[in-house]
Amino acid sequence: MPPNPPLTITLKSHTTTLYLLLPASTPLATLTTTLFTTLTSSTQHLPLPAPTSASSLKFGLPKDTTPLTFQHLDETTLKGKPTLSSMGIKDGAILAFEVVNEGEGEGWDGEFRVAWPGDDEESQSQSQGV
Repeated sequence: MPPNPPLTITLKSHTTTLYLLLPASTPLATLTTTLFTTLTSSTQHLPLPAPTSASSLKFGLPKDTTPLTFQHLDETTLKGKPTLSSMGIKDGAILAFEVVNEGEGEGWDGEFRVAWPGDDEESQSQSQGV
């Protein structure tokens, strides 16, 4: 096993789940561009709007575990934390993301909508607030 194994990160938005394998030393900007490239190259297969730019992507870090809620990852959260590992993101971490294209940003309520598999309709879709 290498001394610094890569991180497997689960990215969830609505019913879409993506997995990325990235070095722990990856800056958030690289995660953003990697996700942007992934989404724009395979949008026709995803039930998400296509992002118009990398800045259209908003990320959420887990805040509470029961139920799982997310807090918006922004410049304040990043202060002095340039890499995934310095942000406390570990292998197997779950991050929420939303596509908020230009012009839609004013209407974004800061919530991350993540659908989880469940037995009933209510548990299948939860809106995750800031």
